Amino acid sequence: MSGPREAPNVEDGPDYADEAEHAAIAAAARFEEHQDGPIEAQPRVSRLTTFAAFFSGAVFVGALFVLYQVLKRYSLEQLIGHFSDLTWHEILRATVLTVLGYLVLTFYDVLALQHVRRHVPSRKVALASFIGFAFAHNMGMAPLTGGSVRLRIYSEEGLTANEIATVIMFCTLTFSLGVTAAGSALFFFIPPEILENIYVPHFVARPLAAFMLVVLMGYLFLTWKVRRAINVFGWHFHLPTLRSTILQILLAMVDLSVAGSVLYQLLPGDVTLSLPVFLAVYMVAMLVGMLSHVPGGLGVFEALVVLMLPDAPPDAVFGSLLAYRVTYYIVPFAIASLTLGIREAINSHHYSKRTRAARR
Repeated sequence: MSGPREAPNVEDGPDYADEAEHAAIAAAARFEEHQDGPIEAQPRVSRLTTFAAFFSGAVFVGALFVLYQVLKRYSLEQLIGHFSDLTWHEILRATVLTVLGYLVLTFYDVLALQHVRRHVPSRKVALASFIGFAFAHNMGMAPLTGGSVRLRIYSEEGLTANEIATVIMFCTLTFSLGVTAAGSALFFFIPPEILENIYVPHFVARPLAAFMLVVLMGYLFLTWKVRRAINVFGWHFHLPTLRSTILQILLAMVDLSVAGSVLYQLLPGDVTLSLPVFLAVYMVAMLVGMLSHVPGGLGVFEALVVLMLPDAPPDAVFGSLLAYRVTYYIVPFAIASLTLGIREAINSHHYSKRTRAARR
């Protein structure tokens, strides 16, 4: 494999579409090069993909049905009326926590870049992280949506396609480890009556959570013992060290705590749960939403939160969830889309200007 190529000079107007295409071709070439024989698993992968899509769709429809059953006695005005009940202080606190949350997300990329031993200017890391996560939160399929943004930005800094793929996988793994560790562990701290509200008896949920924790401990053991590269479909991936894995879990738990605090600030006063207990509810809902593979856990997450907060009026809780979606998801997504559009327009203008000058 050739060494890292030099970062192109942005002022010379690189063709970003070609850059992304070349990186994708290089990744595909490496995939084919490391195959030991003909690709025979494609039909099974296709069937697995079809099943996953069907499963996600079924879970999404089921979640919408549960929400409908809980909220059908409320009018649309009642459901969205909670927006007008929010005070400016609540909105301000939620906004500040949202900004803090996206700053915390930047460290996902920082850890990932340390793993591949590459240095990228902080402003580029923050830009790739913010736009990447804003896209992934709203559009789902994080390796594809957030990954395409990271491919565009990090390729400008000279990272190879394999390094960028590793960064993308590392960020995805960080969130998955954190939500699995937090969600599974906190199953033991949620009162049994709350679990019964989601039709999952505690004698079922807690053994399942214990099993997931055992799997997590097994992964930690692998990161401690295995130092050689693992070959996954021709892509060589080095497991993070045990220290890095522990940092991943802690970082994701901080991220989830801040995001959960955003929703906590927007909840109606009828919610009597303390912040630690509510964060347990939030992280369990996030875990189930992640396992459903529905983009952003949309519908699944809302249904679980409404069911696990029975003491509060469902219409007010649903209104809080709408406010949370707007604050933590939609507004950052709009800002990220605008930022990316402006950035691409400026780069395109510089490229066109250089091209015209070269033709004279």
